[in-house]
Amino acid sequence: MDRAPKDRWDAMWAARLGTWDTKTDQLLANFYDKLIRLYSSGRAYHNLSHVMACLDELNTVTNLSAQSIFALKFAIFCHNAIYNINRFDNENRSAWLAVDFLFSIGISDGTAKQVQGLILATEHKSGVVLTPDQQLICDIDLVSLGQPPAIFDRYNQAIRREYSRYSDDEYAAGRVVLFEAFLQQPYIYHTLAFQQKYEQPARRNLQRAIAALQQSPQP
Repeated sequence: MDRAPKDRWDAMWAARLGTWDTKTDQLLANFYDKLIRLYSSGRAYHNLSHVMACLDELNTVTNLSAQSIFALKFAIFCHNAIYNINRFDNENRSAWLAVDFLFSIGISDGTAKQVQGLILATEHKSGVVLTPDQQLICDIDLVSLGQPPAIFDRYNQAIRREYSRYSDDEYAAGRVVLFEAFLQQPYIYHTLAFQQKYEQPARRNLQRAIAALQQSPQP
């Protein structure tokens, strides 16, 4: 198994706790294993690779002021832990999974609330007032939209595989609604750094994807 995720997990907790006792060590190991099982449950996009890509993106913007790097990293680890295409409360369930774990190892209520808010922000609801850290995790979560066309298409195809139970017409209709909602916003990305880097490529990708879906839904 790739050690990079575990290395990042351990480094995150070392920065937060410094040292910890045997009981905490076992709780950390058990929860990490649980996350790995969840992210490895046959997902084509919302998997561990997406988590690692988000952490990589966070590392590129460490110059941005963040209230809590630990909360951001832990929220990224947990934000898609629960993912069921038939439900609409995945972020809420993922947030409570994260919060319950933080309480189990004695992390403060304030940090737990930060993490909960960060994960809930990845619902990407329009019109919601976000803290700077919530804006940052939202932007990181949507980086795939602003990738070069070939990479965006590959991500898009992975999402289609996750929704394979839906017909082409059903899938196309849902994706067009989602993509048009993003395009109708003044900005897809909240922070200036992400707007400068990804806004225009994301809009071009979404417009191209909408045209393709409306012409001939992709399998």
